[in-house]
Amino acid sequence: MKPKEPPTIASLVPGNRDLSRMAGVLFANLTDLAWVFDCQLRSVYANAPVLALIGQPWERVARRTCGVLGLPDAVSRDFETELRNVMVHGKSVRREIVFTDRDGEWTSYEWNFSPMTLPGGPVVGVTAIGRVVATRRSAEQAAEIQQRGYRELVNSLQGAIYTCDREGRIMLFNDAAVALWGRTPVVGWDMWCGSHRILRPDGSVLPLDQCPMALTLKEGRAVRGFEIVVECPDGTRRNVLPHPSPLHDGAGNLIGAINLLVDITERKHADAVAAQLAAIVASSHDAIIGKNLQGIITSWNAGAEAIFGYTAAEAIGHSVTMLIPDGRRDEEPGIIERIRRGEMVDHYETIRQGKDGRLLDISLTVSPIRDDRGVVIGASKIARDITLRKQAEEEIARARDEAQAALRAKDDFLAALSHELRTPLNPVLLLASDGARDESLSEDLRADFEIIRKNVELEARLIDDLLDLTRISRGKLALERRRLDLHEMVRGALAIVQDEAKRKRIRMVCDFSAPRSGVFGDPARLQQIFWNVLKNAVKFSPEGSCVTICTRTNEERDEIEIAIADSGMGLTKSELAGLFRSFSQGEHAASGGAHRFGGLGLGLAIARLLTGMHGGRIRAESPGRDRGAVFTVDFPLDAPGASGRPDAGAEALTITAGGFKTSVISGAALGQILIVDDHDPTRRTLAHLLARRSYRVATAGTAAEARLMAGRMEFDLVISDIGLPDGDGYELMTGLRAAYPHLRAIALSGYGTNEDIARSRRSGFDDHLIKPIDIRQLERSVAALLLPV
Repeated sequence: MKPKEPPTIASLVPGNRDLSRMAGVLFANLTDLAWVFDCQLRSVYANAPVLALIGQPWERVARRTCGVLGLPDAVSRDFETELRNVMVHGKSVRREIVFTDRDGEWTSYEWNFSPMTLPGGPVVGVTAIGRVVATRRSAEQAAEIQQRGYRELVNSLQGAIYTCDREGRIMLFNDAAVALWGRTPVVGWDMWCGSHRILRPDGSVLPLDQCPMALTLKEGRAVRGFEIVVECPDGTRRNVLPHPSPLHDGAGNLIGAINLLVDITERKHADAVAAQLAAIVASSHDAIIGKNLQGIITSWNAGAEAIFGYTAAEAIGHSVTMLIPDGRRDEEPGIIERIRRGEMVDHYETIRQGKDGRLLDISLTVSPIRDDRGVVIGASKIARDITLRKQAEEEIARARDEAQAALRAKDDFLAALSHELRTPLNPVLLLASDGARDESLSEDLRADFEIIRKNVELEARLIDDLLDLTRISRGKLALERRRLDLHEMVRGALAIVQDEAKRKRIRMVCDFSAPRSGVFGDPARLQQIFWNVLKNAVKFSPEGSCVTICTRTNEERDEIEIAIADSGMGLTKSELAGLFRSFSQGEHAASGGAHRFGGLGLGLAIARLLTGMHGGRIRAESPGRDRGAVFTVDFPLDAPGASGRPDAGAEALTITAGGFKTSVISGAALGQILIVDDHDPTRRTLAHLLARRSYRVATAGTAAEARLMAGRMEFDLVISDIGLPDGDGYELMTGLRAAYPHLRAIALSGYGTNEDIARSRRSGFDDHLIKPIDIRQLERSVAALLLPV
């Protein structure tokens, strides 16, 4: 849309076309400022110079008074005063009015205000014709040029500079001064107008009449040696060194002053940091040493003197090799070369030598020192005396080795103890288990043998519990995990306690409702957990009672829960609190119950540890004495869809020969067996029982005898102890396997850790039986290796 043009003069003076035409032509071509107002002092015409002066388009000027046009207050006031005078008195008036632009520059205009009247009528408006006062404008242009030259010169300087007149009014300043003060002052403002506070270095306020610039203006002399702190409007403070100097005119009269402000804030901060670093270096217990690239010591702190024994005077100026023992002199060139490349040597442990010749364990950190251009000119070395730490580490290592040796000795002792305890039990259990099954004996005698068998097995179980607890607590027990059906594990444990349950006429009720029962675990250890819990349930339940085993799936936790409930003697709160601790037998033990029920209180402690090793939990609940108890075992389920059946591809360290039905076979010999054992009762018992089962048997008491007999006779199977007087069964079996590849072998030993079993397999044994064994274990293992399936 085309901008709206101002009205013509002709429209303002109707009835006189010639006058209107002449006035229109006159105003349109006038280079002076022409401004016309109506009787209400509203703008009705303004030519282009007026619009340029007030910086407004005609649309915003039309029909508006001076007071709403955004003019300075003084200009609006002067204009409206003269316009009103002309309207009232009808006489022309000449007035000089100064306009100031946004940059603070001002121009003086001379205005002629004249009334506009109709023929024979009243005043209907006022014309204002303005022009620049040429003589004054020329002087100001010259002053402006000079002032701009001063400003450009001052702004080209890096320091903060400003000038004041004699009364302290700011006349000139540069950008650096604005940055220092934090605000832009107005020319003509008093320098003490509150734009910033001036403080002493200690933080106290410096009276303005005592600041360096005020002293210069008051005394007419340059002021030096002051340090002040300038506080900006935002609260930040800058440390400043002022350099005010007086300014004089040609006659020597003081007309003002110029001040150069040097900002030393960063320098003060750097000095403070340097002083702090110097204090740290001086007080550090570490040796902090400076050296040049030739290895000459340039600085030496008190820590270096304390560690190495040299004073600063003795060390500075000498080569750093004075601290290096003869056997390590080749380290320094490598360190210097890395420093030259700008690299850092961090926590380098080495040996250094003190003034008294002592060798010190030292940890070195060496960093390059650079000049202002970034060029490496030397190195800073921090040396920490780690002699005491090294000694402590050696003592700890020695103590650790001694503790490990003690633990190994303990393990060896427990293994030997286990072997020695099991070995005498072995012939007893073999004979007792054989007698309990021998139908040629009377029923009473078989019952006696059965009592002996059970008590020997209980003794062996106590030995196993003690060893298991030791291995689990020390993390020496390894689990052999595979996919399993937990229901099958519970059934296996039930089979073990079934005889005792029948003897006490206890009904075992099972409710295997869990739709998913697949877990990932060690079958032997899982069965051991449930055997311990079920054994307790049967042991503490009265005759003729009931034990229930229920399973369910906890879908939220993706777990299977097995709850075993009995109606036995129950548990008190204090018993529940310590139930799963080792050797805990409950309050009944204090009243003779321990003798009644037997055991060492290890079964549940072992069950808790084994459950935790499988990622599960075991807990017990009881309403109180004689009200029964419920044991709940939780295990994480295997992946959904897993069959829960044992993984046929999984390999166990312990070989279990199961599933064979064996019996005493008479007639032709079933195979030639060599028995190697230094324990005469065990050796004789094994030979007797195997011979009764139609095996040809030879015996040896040492490894040497066994090798000799193997060279003379052909054997199908070797049954050997591990601990022999002249070696061990591992070495014996390795040699026999190499000589007779067809030979099968069974290790029969009191040593039964996972490591023992794995080692026996590596040595060539096909099975590993742990003493004491009953006759059924022996029959199954021998049959699995010699009899056709």
